[in-house]
Amino acid sequence: MSLDEITVTIIGFIKDELLEGKGVVLSPASELIDSGLLNSMFVIRLLAFLQDHYQIEDISNNDMHLENFRTISTIADLVGRYINAK
Repeated sequence: MSLDEITVTIIGFIKDELLEGKGVVLSPASELIDSGLLNSMFVIRLLAFLQDHYQIEDISNNDMHLENFRTISTIADLVGRYINAK
């Protein structure tokens, strides 16, 4: 699975679940934390979705820092590392 496909999936989830279909434009470089779009509760929902959707058993505590969730691109990179590690 390519990073582009992962990115599209993440954008779709954020639009459907967080933005509830509002017309906000998101790109891979969209700042999620600095913009206030992501809060701790939504990060937990996003993690649960990613683990279920991509069959990731457990994301390491070492990867649970804000830099990995700052943008859609950094989240896609994180998911990509776990998928490729299988």
